[in-house]
Amino acid sequence: MLIFEATELVAASPASLLGVLTDASNLEVWDSGMVHRDGDVRDGSHVTVSSSDGQHHCTFTVQLAAESAMTWSHSLGFFRATRTWTLTPADGGTLLLVTDQFRGPLSGQLRQRVPLAGSSADLERYLQAVKARAELLQRTPETR
Repeated sequence: MLIFEATELVAASPASLLGVLTDASNLEVWDSGMVHRDGDVRDGSHVTVSSSDGQHHCTFTVQLAAESAMTWSHSLGFFRATRTWTLTPADGGTLLLVTDQFRGPLSGQLRQRVPLAGSSADLERYLQAVKARAELLQRTPETR
């Protein structure tokens, strides 16, 4: 199993942050590394996204737990990719923990084909993009 984790304190409420994370149609606007192809991000739904380079795409099953957590998971035979977002209110903002897990005997080979981070550096860049977008929208609510 391969696991990558990153944490960031975001100066936005959990609701605002979750709004950014669940707005599939704007994933490419804030450089999430993904491009929305199909589906809504809501509990029990399926969303299909592509990597920003367009080379890889897959469909994830979404699980939402109110304003505290969200999980996207994708399975393909002996391979499973999961991204989990955990949102915890902290210091007037939200502590965001993002974990990417790749399981199964094919994880080393297939993780690069799933539009998730695939490395600690990629996950850190993703978190900075989430933070910038959420804090921008928190400051300018009339533009939402």
